[in-house]
Amino acid sequence: MYANIVKVYEAVRELANKDQRGFVTPASFNKFAHQAQLNLFNKMFSEFEQARASTKRGISAKGNKSRIKRLEEDLSFYSHSDTIDKNSSDKAFRKRDLDHDMARLISIASSGAVLFGRSTRIPVDLVYDEEKIDRILMSDLNVPTESAPVALVSDNIEVFPETIQKIFVRYYRVPRGRTSSGAFTDSVPSLGTNLTDQTNAKHFDMPEHYEPELAIEIAKMIGLHLRDADMYNYSSKEEIPKPSK
Repeated sequence: MYANIVKVYEAVRELANKDQRGFVTPASFNKFAHQAQLNLFNKMFSEFEQARASTKRGISAKGNKSRIKRLEEDLSFYSHSDTIDKNSSDKAFRKRDLDHDMARLISIASSGAVLFGRSTRIPVDLVYDEEKIDRILMSDLNVPTESAPVALVSDNIEVFPETIQKIFVRYYRVPRGRTSSGAFTDSVPSLGTNLTDQTNAKHFDMPEHYEPELAIEIAKMIGLHLRDADMYNYSSKEEIPKPSK
């Protein structure tokens, strides 16, 4: 389930009252909503790298494994895959041809199919350095082939050998918004004109358990002077299990 923007707004409004800042208008809230979402999205990646590095060093391995699992589950919320064709004019695969804006690339493979439970796709090695791809293309030993292709990733994606005309791309998409039914929308999170009617609201494109963090992040961006007790009390309140019906 997605994070409900009305619930987050009500939490920010409550924190503003505690800070004696008065009323936070929906318009002010909307200005910060998407940026707060992007901040937490980027934080997922940095926390994941930190936890994985600590685990490799043997620091709090048990706790970090649990943390890594949670972050992997959260990031899977944004995992997407597309098959795109090479653009005939610039002889490259354009990132804008993907269904969504790409935040981070996961992997590329030559386009194939699944036959008898086995994939015919060939993984493509990724290179981000133009000098390195030049050395590879000039090498007699490491020249790319259709069975061992290589891609230069920059503004667009160039795949070698050039005979490959279609690729399968896995990536993390940029978070945007959700409709009241939970469907993805290119619109960013924003409150509707009527807070009691959530059908026109664009909710956060984040898992529901990020509601407390979104509220705290937006409150900080608005300039509220939050105390640790405020953050703890709100987070604890959100974590209380709902009674079963």
